[in-house]
Amino acid sequence: MTTKVTKVIVNLPDETVKSLSRLAAFEDTTLTEALRRAVHRQQFLEREMQQGNKLLLRNPVTKECRRVIFNHRPCG
Repeated sequence: MTTKVTKVIVNLPDETVKSLSRLAAFEDTTLTEALRRAVHRQQFLEREMQQGNKLLLRNPVTKECRRVIFNHRPCG
């Protein structure tokens, strides 16, 4: 199955581009793929929040859990 690809030009602050570049390097991938993955992660989190689920981070050493709260309204 072939996925349609659309070229998109965006204006991003330098700090955002630096963060995306670091993410791409960490994941050993391209900027395009890093951005695609970031969008998919965001979509996953928003779907989960829409279902009423909460995001928790658990420290593997102390076993302490913290709830992550996003200050934006999920897309629709």
